[in-house]
Order: sequence, then structure tokens, then C-alpha cells
Amino acid sequence: MTTTTLLTTRWHRRILVATALATLLVTTGGLSAGAAAKEPSRTFLKATVQGYTGVLTDSSHHALYVLTSEKGGHLRCKGACLTTWPPLLVKTKSIFISTGKGVKGTFSLVKRSATEKQITYNGYPVYQFSGDSGAYQANGQGIAALGGVWRLINAGAKTASKTPDSSRKTVAKSTTTTTKNYGY
Repeated sequence: MTTTTLLTTRWHRRILVATALATLLVTTGGLSAGAAAKEPSRTFLKATVQGYTGVLTDSSHHALYVLTSEKGGHLRCKGACLTTWPPLLVKTKSIFISTGKGVKGTFSLVKRSATEKQITYNGYPVYQFSGDSGAYQANGQGIAALGGVWRLINAGAKTASKTPDSSRKTVAKSTTTTTKNYGY
């Protein structure tokens, strides 16, 4: 075999290997990053919000809530309620969800209208509260309405029964120092 033939054979092998790899990636979905980039995506994190530990938040650290009477995806918040409690909506059949450390529950979608679906966490539809004007606020915690109570979401919950967060507020420790006046 001559040097020219050897170089040509190596070149052909490289082309064949590159073509085979490209075909494999496309047929197995290895290039799905382009497809995933077209799908809507949401990121969910675990944070401490106004003293409540382990709260599920969005990527901007806005607290997320569930209405306890909506367990199992039964939507009770409708009409004017949606102005105060905006639902997390998507207009597609699927969504790419990424989660931070400590987020352990299951995300899904429930049909809200003919064109919109709402994100659920462990079977509960997820909402924000219009009274939270920024990140790390929990002004909607404990509000009774529609046969239930609005609760922050426990990010570490793996089951529906543990999802509404009602008892995880951190208590600040304080110490008191007493000094006696001995009259010297």
C-alpha cells in the first residue's frame, strides 16, 4: 500500500465514522437539545422564603402556592380568583422542567382551558400570589378560600399529602442577658 492510498483510506474511514455518528445521534434523539430549546421551559428551586424553609420557588425566587381544596387537580380557582392567584400556565402539550437541589416532587400538567394547561406539583395546580411584590415573599401563606387554604409548596414533598407547607417556619433564636445592679 502506498502513502497516498493509506491517506485516502484513513480519510474515507473518518468520513464514514463521522457519518455513522451523526446518523446515530439523530435517530436516537441525541440532538434533542435543539428540540428542547423550542419547547417552553421552567426552572424550579428550593429556597427559604420569609422564614419558611424548603419552599418551592420559580427561577426568580417567587414563592409558589397550592390551594388545599384542589388536591388531585380539581380546579376551584376560577374567574376573579385568577387575578389574585395567577396560575403557572403553558400553551403547549409538553414543557421542559429543570429542578434545583432538594426539589423532589412530580410535575405534570392539568387542562385549564382549550388552549392552556397548568403546571401541577404532586397533583396540585401551582399558583403565584399577586400580593407577593418580589422575590422571597410569602404574603399568601395561610389565606382561607374556596373550601381550602392557600399554602406554600414544600419543595421536598414526594407525595400529595406532604405538598402543602403549613408548619415549616423557622423560629429565630434569641438570648436574653440580665444584669443586676449591685449599687456600688
